[in-house]
Amino acid sequence: MKRSFFFFLVVSVFFTWLKSETVDVSTSVPAQATLLGVAEMSVVVRNVSDDVATSTVTWGSVPSTTTYKEANQYIEVNYNDNYFSWAIRIYTNNTDWGGSTTTSRGGLIHTATNTVRLPLLWQVYDEKEDGVQCSTTTGWAYIKDKNDPDWDDAATSYANICYGGPDYCNLANFPSDPPRTDSDNQDVYIYLGGEFKSASGGDYSGNICFDLYHQ
Repeated sequence: MKRSFFFFLVVSVFFTWLKSETVDVSTSVPAQATLLGVAEMSVVVRNVSDDVATSTVTWGSVPSTTTYKEANQYIEVNYNDNYFSWAIRIYTNNTDWGGSTTTSRGGLIHTATNTVRLPLLWQVYDEKEDGVQCSTTTGWAYIKDKNDPDWDDAATSYANICYGGPDYCNLANFPSDPPRTDSDNQDVYIYLGGEFKSASGGDYSGNICFDLYHQ
């Protein structure tokens, strides 16, 4: 009994001593590091049929009864960005548009008149897909134009195909709601559709643009 009491007394004194320590000297040294920022992006147009790289997204000659149709190519977007908040957006820049300035001018422009357009649609995936069909606007986003009246809002929201940070990438909710991520954090795949039901007969052309930006 006496030994147990003595042991308890020693332990109590020891812990009391620990709690009552006095710091005699405290100092510090400076530390710093610089991680260089990187922001890289490249895009490659590939045929849906064989994945061969090509230069142009095409729909070919489309029957007059066509309402919606997917493109013959998809776009592979490769990126590398370590900024805290970055995003990639898709858009057209139809500065020669001669139609209404109160509605969207996004898409391809009629080559014979600059007042008629072919609206374009997009979806984004983290891997290459087989058999993406476009027969409705459900699950698809319209390609906005940089000159649209609501571009200031759309530029950092609706037009974004993906967004992320140094170690992650989230995909836009087209064709489905989030959470959707790019698992390898290095490439995404854009599939395109055309809304032919609102276009008139003739040839259409334009450029599909991409921006990688950070805030």
